[in-house]
Amino acid sequence: MESKKLEKPCENATFQALQGVMKPDEETGGVFPTMKPVPASGSYACETASYVWTDETREESFRNDGAFRQVAVQFWYPAAENEEKFPLVVFSHGAFGYRMSNYSTYMELASNGYVVCSVEHPYHAIFSELEDGQIIMADKNFINDVFRVNEEGMPEEEVFALNRPWINLRTEDMNFVLDRIEEECGRETADLPFRLADIQRTGLMGHSLGGAAAVTVGRERPGVKAVIDLDGTMLGEELDYTDGKYLMNTEPYPVPLLCIDTTGHYVEGLKYGDQYVNHVILAEAEEAKEIHFDDAEHMNFTDLPLFSPPLAGLLGTGKRDARECIMTMNRLVLEYFDYYLKEEGELSLKEVY
Repeated sequence: MESKKLEKPCENATFQALQGVMKPDEETGGVFPTMKPVPASGSYACETASYVWTDETREESFRNDGAFRQVAVQFWYPAAENEEKFPLVVFSHGAFGYRMSNYSTYMELASNGYVVCSVEHPYHAIFSELEDGQIIMADKNFINDVFRVNEEGMPEEEVFALNRPWINLRTEDMNFVLDRIEEECGRETADLPFRLADIQRTGLMGHSLGGAAAVTVGRERPGVKAVIDLDGTMLGEELDYTDGKYLMNTEPYPVPLLCIDTTGHYVEGLKYGDQYVNHVILAEAEEAKEIHFDDAEHMNFTDLPLFSPPLAGLLGTGKRDARECIMTMNRLVLEYFDYYLKEEGELSLKEVY
């Protein structure tokens, strides 16, 4: 297992690395123009560490050479002098996202006393760098299928059949990462991020498909105390599609669950009633809350509109100011995890923002 750490503070180094990989297009005025990082509100300076872990129990389904599945992860954590314990938050990006998709969210949490792990899912991520330095791009069939599913008119049987392997891959990746974190935390000579992580106070979150995976893992994973789904349909909670209807998981969701949606997503879901999985799960949960953002679209719950407005516009951004939107969302994420993972503060979430 290898680690590479950036010098603290890590904001400038990370964004310089990002912009070095994705060079601006001079003719279009810059697909990835220089951006001002979103400020973090916490008092801790932050450090970061990256790893590529190999799951020797799974062969890579996107290859046919018998290679094992590799998963890239990156941690952000407080530069604490006395190495106190901090809650752990594990994040899963959406389709075509990557580990840096919600960098400002990670920094907001880490600066306020959290160990944050972002899981990068090779072949679902726009690109991933694996252990041998090889750059893996998103799988073309996966890209095509995601766009097909989001078009009107695809039969629900086909939609269900397509998304099963997606959600299974994501949940297996997340469980593998969580298992590995627990293993590393138990070592006497553990690396610094693992010495700081309190795995008994774990929160899960993700965007879109990553949010769906977080919800599924959070239902059964010991140590998970709260889950946040960022504009994701909870696909893993759909158990089957038969006789023209979805069969949902009606066992009450056991841990606090927050669903943050765009208003458009929320209104669209109302049309489907008890055939919209999010409504079923939220209604049956032991403790759940749904909030939605006016004038926002799907990518406004990531940093993409800040570091690549043209690309974000293609994938879906609303009329709302992108910086204000992500900063508001980050504040709510921090408030939620503070309340449930640290048992601090008050929970004063509104229904609409």
